[in-house]
Amino acid sequence: MIYKYLGDIAEIKGGKRMPKGTRLQQEKNQHPYLRITDYDGKSFDRNSIRYVPDEVFEKISNYTVTEGDIFLSIVGTIGIATTIDKEYDNANLTENAVKIIPDESVNSKYILYFLQSMLGQRQMNELSVGSTQKKLPIKNIKKIKILLPNLEIQNKVVSNLQILDKKIAS
Repeated sequence: MIYKYLGDIAEIKGGKRMPKGTRLQQEKNQHPYLRITDYDGKSFDRNSIRYVPDEVFEKISNYTVTEGDIFLSIVGTIGIATTIDKEYDNANLTENAVKIIPDESVNSKYILYFLQSMLGQRQMNELSVGSTQKKLPIKNIKKIKILLPNLEIQNKVVSNLQILDKKIAS
């Protein structure tokens, strides 16, 4: 097993703030806006999700997430990590989070479990900057070191952890 930097095995892209003078809306449309405050510890809370108005979406349409991307909070509450599910495919991403797109040599769930682990959380805390409000810059996210076994072992680890997650949930 070897250590790899997250930036060497994944693409990391930031979200986007709403343009000045525009606001999110409560009325549902095809453009949900994923904020850290909408995450309830297990998933995004459908009741708190806000939406980008249709006329504003074009201005920030390059800052969306895709099903399977990893959502990671990087401002304030640092280290919330979850996978984007089908319901939020093509949702807009807040400027307070990034999406992580692992390359094909890595099981994305393995990266997710690592980021959620004590070791992953500790590294994110150590790589954060700022005293008033902590921030984890993209350049520092790329420096997160992950113990990376071969893909076969990654898949076994993920499978075992998913079994445990199901047992805990039931």
